[in-house]
Amino acid sequence: MSFLSYLTKKAQEKAKTYTGDPGPSKSTQETLPEGGDVSMCRRHILVRGRVQGVGFRYICTGIANECHVTGWVQNMYDGSVEMEVQGAVHRVDRFLQELKSDAPGGNRWVRIDHLEVKDIPLLYGSEETSFRPRHY
Repeated sequence: MSFLSYLTKKAQEKAKTYTGDPGPSKSTQETLPEGGDVSMCRRHILVRGRVQGVGFRYICTGIANECHVTGWVQNMYDGSVEMEVQGAVHRVDRFLQELKSDAPGGNRWVRIDHLEVKDIPLLYGSEETSFRPRHY
């Protein structure tokens, strides 16, 4: 078997099962959605409700780190919160699902009245390497 054939075989095996970044203390292995494709997306999210003064940006940062997505979150002058999230589609969907839960991050003071989500173009390269809260 040639080296190129070996690499092709390994790439095909990796496409079926993806081992996510486990972090320093735990090991996770997740199966990709049907078809084995890792589709990336970036979404702009606008959140309205009781989302300022309750630690919502830091809750979002924690959820984003758990879901292994990148992006940013910031308070807006009108009392809403704006964010952009990028990652594999299934990870971004999981992030949104956690946000939509009754008490995101276990914080009972957060109340989301309206969540506006739209797809936007991806950022490539080293423009963004983590998820972080922004300030005005």
